[in-house]
Order: sequence, then C-alpha cells, then structure tokens
Amino acid sequence: SGINAEALGKWILSQKARDSNRSSFYFPTRQSAAQHSTKATYDAQLIRDLTMKCTKEARDAPNFADNLKLFIETEFSLSEKCFRAHEAIEVTVTGSSSPEPKRLRTERAPSASVLAPKITILKDEDKYSDFQKRISGDVVQLSVNQEHFESFFASHFEVNKDLLGSVLKGTSLNKRLAASLTTIIIPLVAWDKLQRLYANAGYAAADGAQYSSIVATNIGQGVDVTQLRCAVLAYRYEANLATGSLQLCADESLKNILANKGYKVIDLCASPINAFQVEGSANEPVHFCSAFADTDIAFGSLGSATTVDLQTYMDRSTSHSRFLFTLDVPYDEDLCNLLFVKLAQETTQGLISQQASFILVLPLWWKIDFEKTPKLHLTSDEIEVGRAMSSAVSYMSEGYQVDYPWPAMLQPNPWASFDAIFVKDSYSYFCTATNKVLSGVTATEVIGFEAPPSQT
Repeated sequence: SGINAEALGKWILSQKARDSNRSSFYFPTRQSAAQHSTKATYDAQLIRDLTMKCTKEARDAPNFADNLKLFIETEFSLSEKCFRAHEAIEVTVTGSSSPEPKRLRTERAPSASVLAPKITILKDEDKYSDFQKRISGDVVQLSVNQEHFESFFASHFEVNKDLLGSVLKGTSLNKRLAASLTTIIIPLVAWDKLQRLYANAGYAAADGAQYSSIVATNIGQGVDVTQLRCAVLAYRYEANLATGSLQLCADESLKNILANKGYKVIDLCASPINAFQVEGSANEPVHFCSAFADTDIAFGSLGSATTVDLQTYMDRSTSHSRFLFTLDVPYDEDLCNLLFVKLAQETTQGLISQQASFILVLPLWWKIDFEKTPKLHLTSDEIEVGRAMSSAVSYMSEGYQVDYPWPAMLQPNPWASFDAIFVKDSYSYFCTATNKVLSGVTATEVIGFEAPPSQT
C-alpha cells in the first residue's frame, strides 16, 4: 500500500505526545520510547491508518496487517529513523527541556545566510500557482537557497552532499519534496499572528543575543530574530509534517462568549498558528498546549496536553477564577485515546478542581452514550443524523482494529453535561492554513464537561 505521509506525520506527533518527561525534542527519542512498552507505541494505529487508506483488495489479502507490521518494525524501521534524526539535530542546538525553546548553535552553521529565509509577500491578485491560490487573501512565501540548504543539511547531518543533491533533484516526486523543504506558503494573517505571539511571549531578548551574528550578517536583507523564529515555526508545521488537520480550529464564537464572561480559554490541542486568541487582546500573551515544545514555547505553548499539569496552571493564575479547556482533537484515534483517558482520570480521581470546564470537539467516529446526559441532534434532519451515526459505527469496524478504552471510561463520568451531534453544514471549522471557513468537513460531536453540583 506504500507509506502514507500523513500517517507517518501523525506517528511522530503521537510518539512525541507520549514523552512523560515534558522534554523539548524535535523527534521521538530512544529515552521516551523506552518509557513505555512496545504495545503502547503508535505502531498499531499506524497499521490501522494504512489499512484504511489502501485498496480493499490489499486490505483483504491474507496476513496483510501482520506483513505490514513486520515491514514497519524491521524493513522500514520508522522508530530508528526518528531516533537518528533526533540525535543528529540535538548536536546542533542548545537547551534540553522546558520551559526554554531550543536555539541553534551558531558555530555549527557553515554560512549564516543559510538560515536567513527569503520572505516574499504576495498580494491576493498576484498569486500565480494553484498552491498559492488555495489560500484566501495575501500570503507570505518563505524560501531558502536550495544549494545552501543542501550544504547545510549535509554538514549537519553527515549526509553526502552529491547524494543528497541527486535525491532532491531526481524524480518529479523528489522535486516536489525539495520544493516543500525549501519553499512554503502561509496566509499573511497567520504570519502576522505568529509575530504577535512571539513578541508577547518574552523570548526575543535571549534569541537576539544568541543569533546576533546571523542578524548582523543578513542586516541588508531585513532579517531579525522574530522572522527567524516565525520561519522555523512555519517550516516545522508546513514542511515537516503532513498531518493536514493540524491547522483546523473549531468554531470560536462560544470561546469568545465565555472569554468575555471571564473565563480563561485554553486550547489543549493547538499550534501557534491556530491557537485561540480572544478578540481585542492582540498585545496579551496567549497560552495553549501543542505537541512541539522545542519550537512552540517561544510563542506561548505550555507543552503537550498529555503531560501538562492543568491544576498547577490554574493555581498559579492570578487573573482568572474559571477556566475553559478546549479539546479540538486532531483527527487521530490514538491521540484521542491519550487525551481522553487523561481527562477521565483527572475528573473522576479528584485531580482537577471545579474551576475547570472542558469542551470536546471530535469527529463522529465513536458511539458514545453518557449515562446521565442525553444526546442532542442539533438539526431537524433526523435521517441525516441516522446516516452519520451509522457511518460512525461502520468506520470503526473497518480496517485493522485497535481497542481503545476511553469511551468506556468517559460514558459513566458525572462531569458530562452536554452532548450534541452536528451534521453537514451545521458546524463550521476554520482552516488557518488556508484562511478559509470549512463546512461539512465531517459529522461532529461536541461534548461539554463541568463539575457536577455535588463538587461545586
């Protein structure tokens, strides 16, 4: 069936989410992998993703899943590739753990100009390719010199430069790979937001001291530490991962209403590009959780939602007494399990106070029936709801099966206070990667959690 790029990107995301030490690394490490058994890794979900994406004929072949598992673990050796990538990167950066973002050791750079992106703003009417036109409004195009990139890559990661060049310039597929590694495009509004978040997070002075030689070398190009940080972040999400749903964000109208009523709204599944920011608060720091602390802390990230201590965060806050934590989950079953098992444990074991409320936004993939919370169908089209529910049951029965415990853990939870299903255009998402509202992405389930009356 081939290796699907999106599935591999989500494998990295999930393995990073399992790092219980809250360390700040670019890829999964040998140390983090050793913390859990082989059965707890993402390999089973990767097999499921790949069986869902291949043809039915391939999926129905004898021992298909077993053969795929063998290929992933031995021939492809994905874990080992990630470990080696991590080890190669670590020798080039300073800083080892939260709360400091990673910084490049400038002495490792053969040429400071390698690190300076070319930044081009294209007006909406000046976009010329379909890739550019998929984004609404003006865009920022970031690019680096490909020859410098190859030299930089080869010197840092001990790759033969001629071999690397032949790979990048070979087939049409590899030409597209080279383009994705050296040139990316994001909406101008997203670029402006990154600059605001970075300015408000408080790391610019330390970055300026570390990168003074790079800025001085490229002063004629107008390069500054803000642009370097924002470019690294943009490349991290747009070039290094192929998980297309990462930049979706759920409807923000409810978040703004509750924020205006005094709630501190924290996205637990975000990136600096799509993290919620209250209307009218452009000059205030934004806090959120994201998978990649090494780059994202510089923009306000608290780290991974699978490891962050929400109660400690609330205890340290002096400006708010109520908190709304949103779980606009990635469309990934394994990550949903990690996040919702943690939520179930925190709310039933007294690990989180009544200050906290939660909103869960998830695709309608599971049949969930809370014991004390009736399911609402926020549409008059009951036939369409029935189709959506049937489709969810069908989806979970397809492909390689992985047994996740979180639905059974959440269903008796007394914190459940709201459960609604939205179908077709009744629930909209906003894609910050394209600057567009998306309707009808999938049938969506929205679940509310708050402390029951006996705890308030």
